[in-house]
Amino acid sequence: MGHDPAQVELERTYFYILMGGSFFTLIKVCLASYFSGIGRTKVVMVSDVLGVLLNIPLTWMLVFGKGRLPELGIAGAAIATAVASVFSIGLFLSYYFSRFHQNQFKVMESFRIDRPRLR
Repeated sequence: MGHDPAQVELERTYFYILMGGSFFTLIKVCLASYFSGIGRTKVVMVSDVLGVLLNIPLTWMLVFGKGRLPELGIAGAAIATAVASVFSIGLFLSYYFSRFHQNQFKVMESFRIDRPRLR
């Protein structure tokens, strides 16, 4: 697209790290879709907002090397985004495996193989 070669290298670094963490993004989107589908949009909002609230300072710290974290530049921004996605997944899973949710939806039963249903 005519970008400066120095800019292209930064874009490539950012892109490769985000693609490496895309597995986590996919899991997060699947969990968010599940909760949206059962009408628990507040769980999605809280998990995503808290993920963003982690991403913002973590990006700043990793890009500029603040605190005890190394200065990673653009790579730090991508890493912070991946870490924030993993954090959001943890929040989604904590609700998914909560006693309230298990009692209401019997989620642990979904981890069994139901051979008659598979046939």
